[in-house]
Amino acid sequence: MTTGSWMRVMAQGSRVVAMAVMVVALSAATAATAATAATAASGMEGASEEDVWHEIYTLLYDGDDSDEEAWNEAYDVLTTMALTPQNINEASYDDLNAIPFVTHEQALAVVDYITLYGNMATMAELSLIPEIDVPRQMILQTLFFAAPTQRRRWSGIVAADSVVQALTADSIRRRRNIPQWRRNMDYGKHTLQMSLSIPTYRRKGYTDGKYLGEPYSHTVQYAFRSRNVEGALTAAQDAGEEFFCGSNRKGWDFYSGYVRLKNMGVLRNLVVGHYQMSVGMGLLVNNTWRMSKSSVMSSPPKEALTLRGHGSRQSANYFQGVAATLQFPLGSRRHVSLTPFAAYQAVDATMTERGTIQTLLKTGYHRTASETERRGTARQTVAGASVCYEALPLRVSLNVLHVAFSDSLTPQKNERYKYYSPTGKQFTSASTAYSFRNGRWDICGETALSQRAPRGMEKHSGLSLATANSVRYVFNDNWRMFLLQRHYSFTYRTLFANSFGDMANGQNESGIYLGATTTTLAHLTLSAYVDAAYHPWARYGYKQQSRSFDAYVSAAYIRGNLSATARYRYREKAATDVASFIPTFTAVNGTSQHSLNTTVRYKVGRWNVTGNAQGCMLPAAGSYGMAAMLGGGYKAGNWTLWLSEAYFNTTDYDSRLYLTDKALSYGQMATMVYGRGLRGAAMVQYELAKRLKASLRCVSLRYLSRDKISSGEQEIDSPRQTDIQVQVRWTF
Repeated sequence: MTTGSWMRVMAQGSRVVAMAVMVVALSAATAATAATAATAASGMEGASEEDVWHEIYTLLYDGDDSDEEAWNEAYDVLTTMALTPQNINEASYDDLNAIPFVTHEQALAVVDYITLYGNMATMAELSLIPEIDVPRQMILQTLFFAAPTQRRRWSGIVAADSVVQALTADSIRRRRNIPQWRRNMDYGKHTLQMSLSIPTYRRKGYTDGKYLGEPYSHTVQYAFRSRNVEGALTAAQDAGEEFFCGSNRKGWDFYSGYVRLKNMGVLRNLVVGHYQMSVGMGLLVNNTWRMSKSSVMSSPPKEALTLRGHGSRQSANYFQGVAATLQFPLGSRRHVSLTPFAAYQAVDATMTERGTIQTLLKTGYHRTASETERRGTARQTVAGASVCYEALPLRVSLNVLHVAFSDSLTPQKNERYKYYSPTGKQFTSASTAYSFRNGRWDICGETALSQRAPRGMEKHSGLSLATANSVRYVFNDNWRMFLLQRHYSFTYRTLFANSFGDMANGQNESGIYLGATTTTLAHLTLSAYVDAAYHPWARYGYKQQSRSFDAYVSAAYIRGNLSATARYRYREKAATDVASFIPTFTAVNGTSQHSLNTTVRYKVGRWNVTGNAQGCMLPAAGSYGMAAMLGGGYKAGNWTLWLSEAYFNTTDYDSRLYLTDKALSYGQMATMVYGRGLRGAAMVQYELAKRLKASLRCVSLRYLSRDKISSGEQEIDSPRQTDIQVQVRWTF
């Protein structure tokens, strides 16, 4: 058999292999008991925050390029929250439900536990809640701490607590001598963090003089949190941008900040400044984080509205203005909430000669003269509201969004897939979202309507529809299944959609997703899904209708100091003449890819070791990639050390891989590589005082297959790229 024939046979049988592996993996989980998480939780004690984030990343992240964007958004939110941990005994259901990767059931389980048994004495008590698995324990232990409290707030209801009995006689005597006004004060928690990145190389943009600033990036972040008030302020500077000079005399290139009030009677939430919000399934507005195909297995969609402040260095996904949630009780289990919001901000854009907006830019870069000229060239106004009626277990909301620009959007439509890009000056859309959660059932969804097509196209005038609906059923404590259906018309248009699927903008896609998770085998979690989608209009890379198919199976083992994960994924994208998302077992007229990723972590005493091996193969193209990484860490007293080394070898860009490693807060845990080369990293952390920590990280990338890195103004005239990162955090 020739090589070409062998490749065709592999392509034709790919889907059969993918589905067979999924079925075998799920069938293997039959008769063992569920694993307790107490041992794993105890293994996290004493671990640094970076160790915890790295392990969460290993357990929850799939390593796909589309999932990387979703993870980076979630990681940005989580690390911002981690700057000012909150007392879990004072956390409301809304606080817990707004955390990425934490499900509705898990948030409710924590609230119920504290309501029934009183305050948590330590965060280790999370292991006693069956719904909280090990990854969620890690997330909550990083974002919260356990301390006594006298009042318990949940969904607007103030309940008495048993904290008085937990107070020692000595602490009671001390409090008698403190004035009442000082007893009621909550001084909160403050954190100041400074980060600096120093490259040891120069890109072409600096040598030819096109980059106006210095090659250093730096960030200053301040965060504050108390029982009812929180806030943050961030000043960020990207490499190559001017600093206190030229066109940027105001200092840092980007500022972000907010003040938030919460749980104050009828006022459940108020954010002034920069904020992020998500409504329903993300079909109308979602600038928080997008559910990826692998993350939705452990974190199904949340229909409830999410509103939080934006205090990170992300320069695109936020609103600038004010938003509030008012809640009016109608009884013990019923209430109506109203969330009005408004925003006005300058946005970067590429303008046409006629003075209209050709492209909205979201990179946030202002390094060159042309990038600086595009800064704030357009104005964006956003207004909307969400009205929700909740009568447990039913929740229904009506949502409306209006967006207006200072100039009309007139994108270039020389490509067929751009034909239905948003065009015009004003956009109005609306949606209705619902959820029904009762016992084992979790049903939710959203249906949205928007203007159908650009003005002047009468045959396509009117309204266009997008809908997504999901069903989650819990068979028992060890088995869960999830089904999600979506239909996004190719004429549906909204500017802030960020929904589940191949197309994040909620357009040009119909598909169905089926997944299952089981923990019947002790210490082992098995997950699998199959997703198929059909795209009736042209999309990037395809001039006609097309389809996609995705199959995935994973296993995660955690026992004591040992944790291991293994993932297999098959993906296919193909042009088709058949209006169906069901794959046909014929030769693939497009691309297909097999991916395998395994990770093992072991901790013993002060040492911890991590090994990773991954590979991918594209049968139709005859390309492949492989990588192996080994890292080790040591903790002694006030300092920790981490060293790692990786080797990678891929045939081309299509077979690129993502190397994951421990990173500083707001750092990149994944590095995309292709070609052949080595990557080494070293990180040292030292606690200068009880609340003062300094970190130093050095990452070196060496290509063995080429003499230059990147292209254009980012080109490095060397096969080596080394970056030094410094970070200092002070908590007071």
